[in-house]
Amino acid sequence: MKRSLFFVFGLCLTLLLASCGSSASMSGGRGDSSEIILSAKKEFVNKWVMLKIDDRAPMEIMPKRKDVAALKAARIVVTPGRHYVMVTSQEGQPLYEDQVFVSAGASKIIVLP
Repeated sequence: MKRSLFFVFGLCLTLLLASCGSSASMSGGRGDSSEIILSAKKEFVNKWVMLKIDDRAPMEIMPKRKDVAALKAARIVVTPGRHYVMVTSQEGQPLYEDQVFVSAGASKIIVLP
């Protein structure tokens, strides 16, 4: 009798403690920043080009080969959404000009000729 009473008491205690949940919360998802990456096929690999995004001042970027761009190329952080991107050579020759859409937490790779 005593043994079954201890068993029932232990079982009730275990169930009470197990029902107490944690109050920790967790949030996830993509961040509120995106990236634009420049890569090139042949002529402009490892050569300086001028990159202009929206109304920002132009900046010098050195594109990497297309197959290593995701790993080694410089990343320009932008807000998610639509952006006007213009790339010119050092001499001023237009190489790329278009509007691009970048999703939240994503990277957009622009491939130059």
